Amino acid sequence: MAGIVMRRIAVVSLQVVLAVALLEGLLHVYNPIPFRVRGNRIVLKPHEWTTSQNPDAVKLDKVIEYHTNSLGFRGEEPPADLANRLSILAIGGSTTGCFMLNDGETWTDQLGEQLSRDLPTLWINNAGIDGQSTFGHLVLLQDYVVKIRPKIGIFLVGINDVALEASNWFDDRITRAFLGPRDLLVDWLVSQFELASLMQNLWRTRRAQRYQLVKNEMNYADLERWTPGGGAPQCVPLSVQRSDQSLRSRSA
Repeated sequence: MAGIVMRRIAVVSLQVVLAVALLEGLLHVYNPIPFRVRGNRIVLKPHEWTTSQNPDAVKLDKVIEYHTNSLGFRGEEPPADLANRLSILAIGGSTTGCFMLNDGETWTDQLGEQLSRDLPTLWINNAGIDGQSTFGHLVLLQDYVVKIRPKIGIFLVGINDVALEASNWFDDRITRAFLGPRDLLVDWLVSQFELASLMQNLWRTRRAQRYQLVKNEMNYADLERWTPGGGAPQCVPLSVQRSDQSLRSRSA
């Protein structure tokens, strides 16, 4: 009886190993859910071209084209004389990357268009990465930005630090000299196996959704605003405030 049980366990274990190996091989060939973070390292994707659909958009485009250059950033290719140019690199999370906007419509594109009228040697790129915390920005600086050496860096950061109740993955690896056995094991698994990296990134995505750190089209007319009251502050939609102000002006 014990021998039968052991054989069954061995068969099931072998099937699990083969299934994991097959899935790992498929992910190496094609990963349907690409991420730009692998473990505690950032993986930029040069010459990436994606088309996404946003059918429920009201003011945004319903079809979005997203393209990266040879550096993995949004914007023009770095010129051969980059060292002689006024180079600007914008760094931040989704509010910098603007993944819901088409190429040419991000705030970095608009800034470049305005500045280039008076600064013909301007070169500006967008290094925004969706969901990046301040610690992720430090990794980006260490791994990529120092090699480019832009003359100016523009940082739009902070919102993705809201949900950090304690030191996170990047924090520990940047500020601590010693990593425990569990950290070392996770680092090794994520660096070696596509499946482990995918599972970790899916967990991070779920955590971001729990804290509502997601991208949605926003109607500013329906946003709530803190206004002073007699006691505790009251939260009143802007549209209601405007209607109330209009009624007061008419009755005056």
